[in-house]
Amino acid sequence: MNTNDIRHLAQLSRLHLEDQEVEEYTKQFDEIVAYVNKIKEISSQENDSIIESNEIKNVLREDTVSIHEHPEQIINEAPNHQDNFIKVKKILNQ
Repeated sequence: MNTNDIRHLAQLSRLHLEDQEVEEYTKQFDEIVAYVNKIKEISSQENDSIIESNEIKNVLREDTVSIHEHPEQIINEAPNHQDNFIKVKKILNQ
């Protein structure tokens, strides 16, 4: 991506950028693209090695239900709880 591309994106986004900012964003964008390409390369190598070995592995653990002998003890140790539930901060904007 070159400075003209950054200027065009800024225009589409209705942003006013100084020349120094355009140069900075051009450099940052190139670094981001290089990083993403590196991740793709690594991911591709991992997929190739899995395909070559004809072995498909589940890298995620199975969901399991944890049954605790004294669940009320866990609830009482939580910093914020109500009835039989642990209260946590809202993380979604809905």
